[in-house]
Amino acid sequence: MQNTCLVCDTPVNTRCAKCTSVYYCSKAHIAQDWPMHKAYCKRVRAATNTFDAILFGVDEIKPRAIKLPWSYGPQVDEDDPRGWQLLEREPWLGGKDRCPYFFYVGTFGVNGPSLGRILALYYDENFLINGSPINRCIQNITKGKAAHPWAGNVLALRSKGLHSLDWYNDAIIEEDLAPLVRLFEDYGKEDDLAFCGNDATVSSKKRESAQVAADIDTASASVTAESGTADLKPFAFVVFVLLFFLCTVLV
Repeated sequence: MQNTCLVCDTPVNTRCAKCTSVYYCSKAHIAQDWPMHKAYCKRVRAATNTFDAILFGVDEIKPRAIKLPWSYGPQVDEDDPRGWQLLEREPWLGGKDRCPYFFYVGTFGVNGPSLGRILALYYDENFLINGSPINRCIQNITKGKAAHPWAGNVLALRSKGLHSLDWYNDAIIEEDLAPLVRLFEDYGKEDDLAFCGNDATVSSKKRESAQVAADIDTASASVTAESGTADLKPFAFVVFVLLFFLCTVLV
């Protein structure tokens, strides 16, 4: 895919001198985009490790390659001493009303041929209820044929396989874009989404819970307070049931 200016989409080979992962055609456009680019640029420069990922930007017209920082997560499975790879999904999927979620894509289309690799797709699970704007990029690359109203930013990269779902590889946009476009076109049309690798997803729930916990740690104090209130609801329900049972017995 040809590199183009992030602001005006003009073909160009000049990159941001700081992070070297975003292209601009002029100093004027570098300055214009800096308020948006700054947070990402600083994270990439500070990162020890990064993966190449594909960003479907909510306000962009075409997908582009980005650097996704990562670090080793804590060991959560006694049978797997390796730990896992914790993806830093900020600033793309951040915010207190966001719920980053994922699934895996292993075939080209619903029940289609195997890709010979696994793609991990990350998106905001709450985009239908938190007011996120429709993803212009997905609308554009599917020519308006997306069956599902995707909103907010969407990220994709490669997973190392069914037995190492929380270990990743760089995405290759020239190879991985087509099956992702097909996914966006098909998702929501069929009840059976076997191509998403739902069975494989189960094996990584522990690590995804830890990933979500890491995301929560970056949220505001108000979100933490709300979460604490929510955690009391199951306890209150149990107390109510016990009191009801005691009252019934005594009567």
